[in-house]
Amino acid sequence: MSRDTRFCPSCGTLNEPDAAFCGECGRALDPPSGWNAPRTPGVASPATQPTGFDVILLRTGGKKIQVIKIVREVTGLGLAGVKTLVESAPFPIKTNVSAQDAEQIKAWLDALGATVEIRPTGTVRRAS
Repeated sequence: MSRDTRFCPSCGTLNEPDAAFCGECGRALDPPSGWNAPRTPGVASPATQPTGFDVILLRTGGKKIQVIKIVREVTGLGLAGVKTLVESAPFPIKTNVSAQDAEQIKAWLDALGATVEIRPTGTVRRAS
């Protein structure tokens, strides 16, 4: 790789040296080494953005049996264990999953009227 190109770690393409974003995938490219760009306060850098998410069932809604079926499919637990968990909501259904998987699980349960929350892995909700 020559010095007048920038490598995108996401998709592996080479970009122009002055490019701020990858031309292929659109990901923001890291600044060249030794370059100290001012950071915008409150904006997370790509290295600090969460990669794993927890899906938490807060309430089952009116279709408890269908919610039990979905939770059983997602977790792989037995019927008795899932029933106990669903009745004792709130609880994490799945932990440390990708954002796509978390959104899919949430969509399935939202369609049944359940209340679901997605949190970055490792975050603890404080009682207010």
